[in-house]
Amino acid sequence: MIKQRDIRQFEVRYHRNGMSGEGFHLCSFLYLRGKNAREMRAVVFPQRGNVAVISDNITDRWMGDDFEDAIREAIRLVERNQPETIHAQS
Repeated sequence: MIKQRDIRQFEVRYHRNGMSGEGFHLCSFLYLRGKNAREMRAVVFPQRGNVAVISDNITDRWMGDDFEDAIREAIRLVERNQPETIHAQS
């Protein structure tokens, strides 16, 4: 399970997804794995279990389940501290 401390430089924006699509959070962050850091992206939908995590290397495979709790907590922290940036319309 990925911990909050393993995620750095976390940025997030909320996207409405048009008129009828379900809104989602798009996240960008560094994932610290030992001495290595990877640039990552995540798409987070409101329902639990709906998190996709990808890196720049499309051959890497990442399980959204492993990242979900840490990413959702990071989103909550940003919402609490910078609500004007989290819900910028895109």
